[in-house]
Amino acid sequence: MLTTKDSPSRSASNPDNNGHRDDTSHRVADTRNKLCSVDHGLRKSPLTKSSGDPVDNDTPLKPLLRSGNYHGSAPQTPSNEAGKSKEKELEKDNDVYEVVWPESTALGLTLRVHPTTRFPVVARVTGTSNLKNIERVSPGDILFAANNVNIVPQPKFKQTLENLSRLPKPAILRFRRASAAAYASVRMDEMNKALPRGPVMKDREYELIWRENANLGLVFSSDADVPKVTKVDMESGGPMLQKVSVGDVLTWIGPMEISGSSFHSSMATLRAVKRPVVLRFYKRGT
Repeated sequence: MLTTKDSPSRSASNPDNNGHRDDTSHRVADTRNKLCSVDHGLRKSPLTKSSGDPVDNDTPLKPLLRSGNYHGSAPQTPSNEAGKSKEKELEKDNDVYEVVWPESTALGLTLRVHPTTRFPVVARVTGTSNLKNIERVSPGDILFAANNVNIVPQPKFKQTLENLSRLPKPAILRFRRASAAAYASVRMDEMNKALPRGPVMKDREYELIWRENANLGLVFSSDADVPKVTKVDMESGGPMLQKVSVGDVLTWIGPMEISGSSFHSSMATLRAVKRPVVLRFYKRGT
């Protein structure tokens, strides 16, 4: 959410037609035979999807443990061999695992929002959980897919949780272990440092990163043509807004200083900027 405020048959009974009828019946029968032949040919040669056809955005993810087979294709090994193959794959993959959420049961996990990716993170495993393989789950693990489809973090974490609660059951939940998540966090930090930004920060300045597919959660008003924060919506913007206070001033958008720009120009830049982007603020007051 980015909000700104500006200060303002006809039938033949003639017997001579019998020959015509016979000829017509012969032609109809011949036509039917040809149609049956064509239909038979089509059934023998079904249409196949070209490898160059575009993939639909809603195409499910390939299941983790079905090696050599895409989702929806039949396994090439007997069921008992497929089971053994699945176990071997599980042994190899130490970072990602799946648990089953049965029907008519509580999730039994306390989830919090990840501060940067906004994926659900396990904060606590309660004693009421009925998840199969619950022993695999640990605090800090990230829930990133459900029923072979990637979870799409919503601007408001409450909506992400509501989407999870509506999953068809039994649901297959896919987690990434905290150790792998920590490594991913390090990578994220490195990428954050590489983002374009202004010079070294001065006293009372601070930065936050506005990520793609995330609400900013701030309302700005013009104060002497300067973008001043007049509302902070933590529910919409999330933990990144912990630094921001009402009255703080937006000074940089990425590597662009906006102190010499008009309020309307600054807001236009903020709406159009490619994300993720570093936003720098100056903290007013005490």
